[in-house]
Amino acid sequence: MRAPGAGPDHELVFVDRVVVTLAALRFQLPHAALAELYRVDRTTVTRAIREIRPLPAARGFAVPGHCDLRLRTLADVFAYAAPGFARDLALRRAVRQLLRALPGA
Repeated sequence: MRAPGAGPDHELVFVDRVVVTLAALRFQLPHAALAELYRVDRTTVTRAIREIRPLPAARGFAVPGHCDLRLRTLADVFAYAAPGFARDLALRRAVRQLLRALPGA
């Protein structure tokens, strides 16, 4: 086991690690491209994303106008969504699965 604080230091400060993670998730930028922008190794970017990515998911997603409501699971999203929206979403998903199953699609 490593002692507390042992291991490599972070080459990116916390804010840069958050920005790199958000850019990678939002724009699907390759880790190597982000590494070039920050002048660090690709593995540094990969490690930053691996460390930061779970943080927003653990907190849940806020609902505008309802500061106390957090949507943490897909079931929470469906429970909050309007009945028509949930039905349309389920229908779209079923059609997409059906189209994927068709030969030649």
